[in-house]
Amino acid sequence: MTKPEQTYVIFKHRLPVPDANNEAWIQLPKDAQILCVKTLQAFPDEVYLYVRQSRQQDQSEVRRFLVVPTGMEIDAAKKTYYIGTFTLDHDHYVFHLFELV
Repeated sequence: MTKPEQTYVIFKHRLPVPDANNEAWIQLPKDAQILCVKTLQAFPDEVYLYVRQSRQQDQSEVRRFLVVPTGMEIDAAKKTYYIGTFTLDHDHYVFHLFELV
């Protein structure tokens, strides 16, 4: 009997509001690949991650993110991976999202 092929699906996950250190945490499946970060016109004050993940969500993990406003310094000691840039409040504020690795 052959094993069924792995299939993926793209889901939208709401990014929580960052804490005082500009960090946000979200529970994602272990195999989740972040594709992009977006805001939606219908929900202009909410930020979403679009994630490719398998349909079988056996294991999950907490992933940490750094939300950086344009002009803010980033601690060079923090190891980060750039995800993308998004705007809030009708493009008045520009933020950059990094995953803390």
